[in-house]
Amino acid sequence: WLVQEILSHIGSKELSTFEILWKSGDKSWLPYDRVAHLNALQRYLDLLGVKSIAKL
Repeated sequence: WLVQEILSHIGSKELSTFEILWKSGDKSWLPYDRVAHLNALQRYLDLLGVKSIAKL
């Protein structure tokens, strides 16, 4: 499955859970450890003006 973008999150720092929009159009929630490697996570943090997960 390919990630289109991260839409939102709940929680903070490494305990965050992220709402994922998949290229297929489906949505699901994944914990930080499952999205940490994704380029979409850095794009999401950039949109929020956050430099790292530690600042979320």
